[in-house]
Amino acid sequence: MRPNVLSGLLMALAFGALPPVSAQTLQLPGATRAPSPSAPTVSGTETRAADFILAVVNSEPITNNEVQTRMARIEQQLSRQGTVPPRNQLARDVLERLISERAQLQLARELDLRPDEAAVDQAATTVARQNQLSLDELKSSLATDGVDYTKFRADLRDELTLVRLREREVAAGLARAA
Repeated sequence: MRPNVLSGLLMALAFGALPPVSAQTLQLPGATRAPSPSAPTVSGTETRAADFILAVVNSEPITNNEVQTRMARIEQQLSRQGTVPPRNQLARDVLERLISERAQLQLARELDLRPDEAAVDQAATTVARQNQLSLDELKSSLATDGVDYTKFRADLRDELTLVRLREREVAAGLARAA
């Protein structure tokens, strides 16, 4: 995949310029390490990394797997740019970003700001066009990078939702100022 296909989306999702939101944090990533995937269990089979809840945002959990998945994507992106922060700091930043996003997405759902499928289709086409790819080439490129197209669309939908929420807040602020 071309390095910048997901760069704007991933960086916006990871480090958007939104205020932090409080949540009940249970444990930071890296504080407790899951067993190595190759470590044998009592029965002699391989273990899988355990997933656990790191934070809860209005009864909605954020899991270790979510943080680790987002961190892997961001680390890959940042390593191409040659600027990878310390892993524990990145984990903290990613968790804070996920907490903020989750709270904002919940608010957007309450306000019924979710984009329709046509808007998501248009966003996917725009990402493909920005990277000089057809939509089919984008899908293929995402698959090559191990990114599920359904997950990609869900991320686009969430990003569009956050944009709509921000636009609504800006418009409300302008109306109050007038």
